[in-house]
Amino acid sequence: MSRILIALCLLGFVSSAADAQPSPFQRETRSTAGWVFTPGASIGGLWDSGIQTDTDSSVEALFQKGVVTANPYAELDFNGRRTHFNLGYSGSFEKYWTSNATWVQRSRAGVSQALSPRFDISGDMAYTSVPTTDRLQLVNGVVPYVPVDSRWVDAGGGFTFRAGPRTSINGVYRFQRVIFDDASETQGFGQLRDGSTHSQSLGFMREFSTRLSIGATAEHRLDNVGELDQQFEIMTLTGQFSLRLDSSSSISGGGGASNLENVTAGFSSTAPTFHGGYTRSLRTLRLNAFYSHGFEQLFGFGTLVGSDTFSGSAFVPLADRLYYLDASMAYTRSDPSRGVGFGFDYTTMWSNVTVGRQLTPYLRGEGFVSFAHQSSNGPDSTNHTRVGIQIVTSKPMRIQ
Repeated sequence: MSRILIALCLLGFVSSAADAQPSPFQRETRSTAGWVFTPGASIGGLWDSGIQTDTDSSVEALFQKGVVTANPYAELDFNGRRTHFNLGYSGSFEKYWTSNATWVQRSRAGVSQALSPRFDISGDMAYTSVPTTDRLQLVNGVVPYVPVDSRWVDAGGGFTFRAGPRTSINGVYRFQRVIFDDASETQGFGQLRDGSTHSQSLGFMREFSTRLSIGATAEHRLDNVGELDQQFEIMTLTGQFSLRLDSSSSISGGGGASNLENVTAGFSSTAPTFHGGYTRSLRTLRLNAFYSHGFEQLFGFGTLVGSDTFSGSAFVPLADRLYYLDASMAYTRSDPSRGVGFGFDYTTMWSNVTVGRQLTPYLRGEGFVSFAHQSSNGPDSTNHTRVGIQIVTSKPMRIQ
């Protein structure tokens, strides 16, 4: 009963799924030793409002599209004594009654390797291709919600070196790129421009007890928008902590300052940055909440904004684990940074919530709803809603 109450509370502010559907990949990290191959598929139907703006007439605003979906996907995992590897792909075919078919693609790969008892390395990448920008579902960074084919690439790597019994040093590099197809045809926004981000950071954490760790991180970030037409360089220094509340939950946070330089225009600005998070993870119950404040890229326009970002996710079993709630959301409030460039005040939100029932060990039925909203002091406000049902099947297979 307590978990049902938790789920009902979360429904008010947490809701996710890739493409308004549950994640195509397995919810739990595979712990089985050796190779595990997990094929799967889903088939269903939904209604899609399309991206609606404030200027739509009442007839246009009521126009909705019926969609038939088919989503084959597969995942490959390897767990070894020192090596962990994951590879996944999801291709969702969507046939709209009133328009052409679309093909939504999402893929990811990741590997981690323990080179020695004190030194680990890891790398990962993800690729997303969607027919509207809101379905990129970015948590950090803002993209205007428009019906333009969009692609997102996120890749990086890092290392962890345990310098002592209680001290660890971490280094991370990440590359992100957003690409808009036929962006010049988008009305009301001018021409949206592609953008990319390179970031590298170095930090350390020291355990002061079995529950408390404190450290610091230095980060350098270079943002390019419009084929180097606009270039921003950001240097950030933060202190941070992690506190384990009990065996299943923890909180973390930190704060510091960011120095921003507009390389193209030749001026700089300094602003505070801070973040905080909460995680609770049991065998079947998972809750996450996160908040951050700092400079983020407003992709498409070529400017930075000061952003407050709230995000959360939850997976909650219900009714003796026969039913489940799978949800996530993100909310961003952005203002153009003073002296940085042009732009718009943006309020951006997307959310998804899925309620499912386990029919057999390898078959489940799900109903889902997703909602994306964006408003600003410039272009019209936009809304996009998708509601549907589907049957999902997947079966892990051990590879000898």
